[in-house]
Amino acid sequence: MHILYAGKFDDVAPLLGMLALAAGSDGHRELHECGIQAIEKPKLVFYAYVCGGSTTVLLGAPLVTHFGLRGVVCGLLLSAAAYTVSLTVFFLWIVSSKAGNARLSG
Repeated sequence: MHILYAGKFDDVAPLLGMLALAAGSDGHRELHECGIQAIEKPKLVFYAYVCGGSTTVLLGAPLVTHFGLRGVVCGLLLSAAAYTVSLTVFFLWIVSSKAGNARLSG
């Protein structure tokens, strides 16, 4: 990065490692999102987006004002984490309720 941008962004280079965490969790989020949509519960995906967006507004904005660019990265990670966790909880809730219904009817 130092060679490519002639040293202009050397102070933010450590943030790239943190941003890689967000890219790594994209596959996990996509898996649950597609699963929930396949079960025909797209409303839950919307609620997960609301969780992520709310986290951005409530936590991300103060982080940006206090920490600048580092706060932007932390806010992005918190928003992605809220979205991922809510999708995972919704998915597990659907699967466990379907499994319980299958045991009762079987």
